[in-house]
Amino acid sequence: MKSMQFRRKDSVLRVVPEKKPAPKKQTNYDRLIYFAVLAVLGSCGIVYVTNKFLFIHAQGQVLLDNVMVRLADDSRLLKFYKQEGATVHAGDSLFMYFMEEPMSSQTKTVNSSSTENGGDKDNWIVREKFRIETKIEMNKSEVDEKRSLLYKNNPELQRVKNLVMLDALPYARLESVQKYSDELTADISRLTAENEQLQTLADNLNSANSGGDIQSLLQNGQLSGLLGTAKVFYSPVDGTVNRIYRSEFETALKSDDIMSVQRTDRIFIKAYFDPSDVNYFKEDDLVSLKFPNGTKTKGIIKRLYLGTYPMPVEFQKKYEPTRRTVAADIYPLSENAAKDWVVFHMLAVDIDKFKY
Repeated sequence: MKSMQFRRKDSVLRVVPEKKPAPKKQTNYDRLIYFAVLAVLGSCGIVYVTNKFLFIHAQGQVLLDNVMVRLADDSRLLKFYKQEGATVHAGDSLFMYFMEEPMSSQTKTVNSSSTENGGDKDNWIVREKFRIETKIEMNKSEVDEKRSLLYKNNPELQRVKNLVMLDALPYARLESVQKYSDELTADISRLTAENEQLQTLADNLNSANSGGDIQSLLQNGQLSGLLGTAKVFYSPVDGTVNRIYRSEFETALKSDDIMSVQRTDRIFIKAYFDPSDVNYFKEDDLVSLKFPNGTKTKGIIKRLYLGTYPMPVEFQKKYEPTRRTVAADIYPLSENAAKDWVVFHMLAVDIDKFKY
């Protein structure tokens, strides 16, 4: 019987026990998130405390010094030499206007011209012809405008008539539209008749050969309101034409704004500070400015206004009670900075200042 034991000797092979790898450390994401949130909250708290207790804040608006152009008396505008957006210098011609003289001064002018100048009336007649022709052209322009309005009003008048016939509109509405149409027609007739008289007057001036003829025209009142002076208004400052409020051949009253010129060399920021911060700023203090595009620069407070002023509507929340503020003017530190401010005209600016 064979032996079933195969192992006769001890094995010469040695088995080295396998070392188990060290376990990897797991990242604790919860702890990282916790510290990140804690850091963010801490930073926000530091920023809030710093801004709250160490800085004062205000809002402002970049403005240009605006020169409003008015005349000393009622006049008729004849021609504009500059358009909106044009750059002007002090002494440049802005517009031409015609100012009528009182009847008494007209008579004195004619008497003096006929005596002092030795009866040299030819130049006077040429000037008056020019003024009369200017008046005729202005009347023609006004007639064309009123005819255009009348042409546009006729379809509306017919529409209102139809609706009144259908009882869709009250009769008072038709009367209002009809009255407007009648007024335009009357104005056209009046201006047309006036032009005919002016043309007759111009023909009389052509045939006037003596001072007595002109004196008779004055006594008859045919020159009333026509004698005057055509003048040119010159720009008082350097700047840019911002807006033109009137048109050529339009009457401008002495209380009417005709044109506004912005002085590009006089740019500033109108700032509105909270009254509780009034002890922390004064004239000649430096402030930090932040413009809407992120640009940061410095400015200097040059003027503080007495009393308080309401916060502009654009800086207040809707339905919020009106806030009272302390107003101040902030100017750039240099001419180069002023040129950079021009592009932010009428835009809001954030203003900061260190309290201590």
